[in-house]
Amino acid sequence: MHWAERQDALQQWTASAEGRKYAVAVRKRLREMLPSVFGYIGVQVGEPMAEVDLLSHSGLLKHICVGHSASGQANLVADPHHLPLATGKANCVLLANVLDCAEDPHQVLREADRILQPDGQLIIIGFNPFSWHGLKRSLPFLSRKMPDLGPMIPSAQVIDWLGLLNFESEKRVTSHTGKRTESHSNRWWQRWANPLADGYIIRAKKRTHLITPITAIPNSRSKVIHAVFVGAQRGHKREEKR
Repeated sequence: MHWAERQDALQQWTASAEGRKYAVAVRKRLREMLPSVFGYIGVQVGEPMAEVDLLSHSGLLKHICVGHSASGQANLVADPHHLPLATGKANCVLLANVLDCAEDPHQVLREADRILQPDGQLIIIGFNPFSWHGLKRSLPFLSRKMPDLGPMIPSAQVIDWLGLLNFESEKRVTSHTGKRTESHSNRWWQRWANPLADGYIIRAKKRTHLITPITAIPNSRSKVIHAVFVGAQRGHKREEKR
């Protein structure tokens, strides 16, 4: 299936009774996470929930929603593998279940990296393959209750990919039908529940390493050697004149 068809199937699922529970949990986590995200341009890629601006609780002034069709919240219809956006202009990019629907998740991450400016924020929403939703995908008699998407990618694997692109993962929150666990929790039952949560949200920062050219600064020793060399040359010339 194409990305657009998978996104359409995901929208239909989030409109169902079971999908709405997942959608409510995701939006609740975003309301807690986004107020600390500021800037001018925010780009939401993907519309898992029709006509919902997932960046509405952020401090971003302008929102661009990249969708699979002209209907709904999208104001730009494009392929997430090849975004028609300028390089290094976005302050925040939100990938809303796009990696779950993409034919090439690596290319989607590379495009998000390209349009983000230095120190920009990348937020990724994804399904957990080890959850009850992931189990239903693998069982023939239950798979019809889940949207037909691509392979669900574990959050740990996504974080590894982000590290290769020079991103620093700042926070990972998991949602389970309205309950939340965080990766840095000290409670043993929350740490145990993390791998079984329905989905995850990762927030990462694009790291930049500025290269400063180093100019050669002559030290006192080099000055002494230069003076001795020049003095020796002058003495040799005086002897030749005699």
